Amino acid sequence: MRLIFTFSLCLFTAFVSTLSHAQQLYIEENFEDDLSLPIVFGGEESNYWTVSEPIGEDFSQAYSPSNAMLSTTAAHYETDNWSYFDIVLDAENDPDFPGWLGWGVWINFWHKIDSEVGVDGGYITFSYDDGETWLNAFEEDPYSCEDGWSDPSLFYQETDLLFNGEPGFSGTSDDWMYAEYVKIWLLPAKTNYDSEPPLKMIIRFNFISDSNETFQEGWMIDDLALTFEFSSGISDQPHTNDLLYPNPTIGSYTILNVRNMYCDDCLVQLYHTSGKMVEQFNTSEQEEVTISTHDLVAGTYVLQLLTKDGQLLYTDKLVHLK
Repeated sequence: MRLIFTFSLCLFTAFVSTLSHAQQLYIEENFEDDLSLPIVFGGEESNYWTVSEPIGEDFSQAYSPSNAMLSTTAAHYETDNWSYFDIVLDAENDPDFPGWLGWGVWINFWHKIDSEVGVDGGYITFSYDDGETWLNAFEEDPYSCEDGWSDPSLFYQETDLLFNGEPGFSGTSDDWMYAEYVKIWLLPAKTNYDSEPPLKMIIRFNFISDSNETFQEGWMIDDLALTFEFSSGISDQPHTNDLLYPNPTIGSYTILNVRNMYCDDCLVQLYHTSGKMVEQFNTSEQEEVTISTHDLVAGTYVLQLLTKDGQLLYTDKLVHLK
């Protein structure tokens, strides 16, 4: 019964997104100079996460020089260790955070992993009660209409277990990997409504190791970004600045309204956030263009509308739920 309710709520989310004036809050952390995100490091002496310039054998350079977030600054990560850093999102005390008015939060970053496969590694957890309890990215979430989803090629899955039973990243990556994870909100999908959902969420990046010394380098993260989509009200028609709707989309299409773009025969390009172009076509003097999403994998895409001369007229993020 809960599954039916949750799915219906997600459909309602997509429906309201077609009627709402959408706003977006994008925060990127490249770990240079002052931190952009509200990051708090674990207070224990055994917590080794730090922002530093990589100097390891494989971890020799940040994704965007010169600093990255490193699970250790030693040549190899420590044994019998659990280290973490938190991103504290507090809507009550931080006016920039949209809180529970949002449709969702998109988490993406670039990373390298070098650990004992299926044993040591990194994983992400969430807390809504100031750290009293924690949910792994794929555990049932009482405040989200989706318990979390990602393109399987871009994030660890429920079966990728570490030695403590948590799903996570492990093994050795040959190069930088792009990771993406999404939580969809709008209304809290709770099984009871005795209290309002909290205005504070903590996102924790964990790295764990057992007692076996493997002489590996751990986990390195760079260009970490959070994107919040949220609504500032509901109108009868899509807002003039919201030319792409429905968005997020669960169905097989979305519509791009180019009526007021003064675009006789413009070029539409759709990219996955990994950089791969997945669709390209001309508007052919149409006022509304239907974009098929039937064959797209679930994920985040960037849409661009360009003139014949290559001038960028419009860009937007498209989220496809499937």
